[in-house]
Amino acid sequence: MASIRNAQALTMLDVIGAICDTGGTAHVIIYSGAVPATCDAALSSATTLVTLTMNADSFAAAADTNPGAQITANAISSAVAVAGDTTHVQSFARVVDGGGTARLQMTCGVQAGELQLSGLIVTGATVSIASLIATLPEAA
Repeated sequence: MASIRNAQALTMLDVIGAICDTGGTAHVIIYSGAVPATCDAALSSATTLVTLTMNADSFAAAADTNPGAQITANAISSAVAVAGDTTHVQSFARVVDGGGTARLQMTCGVQAGELQLSGLIVTGATVSIASLIATLPEAA
């Protein structure tokens, strides 16, 4: 596997953060259902559980994690779930830009996955995200 310099990891994550703000405010959408193979893949039969609004500047500047880099989401507003997932068999989330294009995809679950939830998502309940961090290693 190829490796990249730390400066490039930082730059790439800053670009990803800026791209998330394309077309307006970004959102985090949490889904139930089969996790698509990539962020570019269609959602197929996924069910939208909740859509949370990100800050106007979705991510802070990239930070050096030596080795690698990370971007941390700025404040994400809480939202009420439109559907529930009491089995939590498969869940995932996407960060979509203001135009609706998926920019990041991650697995999620109750204290598991890349986006860790504090509990099951229940219809009508308020959902919040305490932290969302994207990382990029600088070496294999």
